[in-house]
Amino acid sequence: MTKTIGIICAFERELAALIAKPPSHARIVAGGIGAKAAERAARLMDCSALISTGYAGGLAAPAARGVIVVDTATTLFDYALPQSARGHIADSQVMVATPAARAALAAKTGAIAVDMESAAIARVAAERGIPFAAIRVITDGPDDTMVIDWDRYRRPDGSMRTTPAVLSALRSRQGIAELFRLWYASKEASLVLNAYLKQFLESWKPL
Repeated sequence: MTKTIGIICAFERELAALIAKPPSHARIVAGGIGAKAAERAARLMDCSALISTGYAGGLAAPAARGVIVVDTATTLFDYALPQSARGHIADSQVMVATPAARAALAAKTGAIAVDMESAAIARVAAERGIPFAAIRVITDGPDDTMVIDWDRYRRPDGSMRTTPAVLSALRSRQGIAELFRLWYASKEASLVLNAYLKQFLESWKPL
């Protein structure tokens, strides 16, 4: 096992700046969306710690758009982590699309955010006995509604059929509005997330 820290996101655009200039002690992989893709990526990592990162949905305060949420059961990362919201990140393999569904998941799990990959990566880390943290940035908040059925456009390998999804969205005003909102939110979220992880990795001392 190397002293590299393994960082897994779903899509390259989430961590474009870090992928372009990765620190020498970090390996960054875009594994695809969903638990199966994330687990596959994690099992290929030879590292001393695992980080699940990328976009997440907000379920409850303080997980609003642009907020970094950290979920970890270890204190080993604490000295290196910049300030963030701390709380549980729930797992869902389908989009949580409405405020009512978000509130219900928050009530059921006690989570403040949700994603599709962190739980799978956490299981791999637990099997190996290495530290794990989920470091996520919120792109859609607790009161947001998603009108596009993004799950329809997910391939089994964790990639997305982007063109059909966009063409479908362009058929309605609500879909067009969602595309613009998500484009802006994800662009801003990536800037925030890349800056946060850069600061974290500059302070991180390999185990």
